[in-house]
Amino acid sequence: MTGFKSLCRNATLASLAALLLSGEAMALDAATAASRFADAGIKIIGKEPTAEAIEGMKSFSFPHNYSATDEDLALLAEHPLLSNLSLGDPSLLTPRALDIIATMPAMRSLTMNGMRLDEKAFAALAGMEKLQDLHVSNAYGVTPSGLAALAGSKSLRFIELYDTVVGDAGLAELAKIQTLEELNLGRARGITPEGIAKLAGLKNLRKLNLNETWVDDSAMSAFAGHPALRMLMLNKSDGLSDAAFAHFATIPSLESLWLDETGVTGKGIGALGKLKKLKSLTLSGTPVHDGEAEGFGKLTALQSLNISRSRAGDAIAGQLAGLANLSNLDMQKTELGDEGLKAISPMQQMKYLNVSNTNVSDASASGLELPSLESLDLSKTRATAAALEKLSAHPTLKNLSMRDLGITDQQVEAAKAKRGEKQMRIYK
Repeated sequence: MTGFKSLCRNATLASLAALLLSGEAMALDAATAASRFADAGIKIIGKEPTAEAIEGMKSFSFPHNYSATDEDLALLAEHPLLSNLSLGDPSLLTPRALDIIATMPAMRSLTMNGMRLDEKAFAALAGMEKLQDLHVSNAYGVTPSGLAALAGSKSLRFIELYDTVVGDAGLAELAKIQTLEELNLGRARGITPEGIAKLAGLKNLRKLNLNETWVDDSAMSAFAGHPALRMLMLNKSDGLSDAAFAHFATIPSLESLWLDETGVTGKGIGALGKLKKLKSLTLSGTPVHDGEAEGFGKLTALQSLNISRSRAGDAIAGQLAGLANLSNLDMQKTELGDEGLKAISPMQQMKYLNVSNTNVSDASASGLELPSLESLDLSKTRATAAALEKLSAHPTLKNLSMRDLGITDQQVEAAKAKRGEKQMRIYK
């Protein structure tokens, strides 16, 4: 009987292959899809696939180690509810795959990795009337004419073209998609500051990711006065310098700015004080240091700051002490010492503080105030069990990391006992 079922499934797939070649209309075949997925060990929301589950599913991801085929997709053709699809390993898919996906009327979010996307493929994507989110990475065959076809979409809100050759001509086409609210071009290749500047014409754009690209100060000047931009991700962009701060300061809607592993030193950072909505700033792995950085104290709206793996020290910590809204601070692997930690000790809103791999000791850690503190990392500092004993009495502290400090199990248990009913997680 098992052999007979297998023959039936093979016959069904053979007929599907013929149907694909003929270009005739296809329809959802949940029963065959359930059998095929079961044979391949594919789950539907963590459960064994059934026809009922497939008919009712709204989201589906092929496993990354499964090579989906056109025949697999054909079994889901015209699925009335499927709105979120991830294609997994696309090595066996042909250009016909997107024509099949285009028959799914509810499709809103599509994820593809390593696929060939030519002009015809992008035209098929543009024709999906409800498609809002397009996640593409490591694509090949992308051309300006293909992106011009995609620009015909009236529904796209989010486009990702990660690690893909886009080029300035491609950016010019993307700049025509006025419905765009989020654009991820991390590691996009073939783009220059001149091409990036064209994206400033996307007036509804809220989030822009240009990590690991050739963006520079001049490209940022084009975004002056942008009415909607809230998040800028510019990590590992070598063309950025301190001059960019003046350009960022002209984007009044900016809430989150990522500048990890760029060349900024912090000089002129006070210009960001004009941004009354800037809540999050990351400068990890930059050459920020006390000698250049001035103006941190002007960033009064800031709630989260990451200056880890930099040369920031006590002087910068002193500037931060006046930021009444700051609740999350990461200064691990910096030049912070006891004077800097003492300076931020009175901060009322601080909840999460990481000062691991710094020069702080019991002299500052034992007397730490921070009345709202919930999480503290003192790992690989000069703190000792004496600080643990003092901090165990902190009324709001829930998580304390003191790894590689020689803290014993007995000392941890004694600290926990001191807490009573207010338990604290202690990591050593």
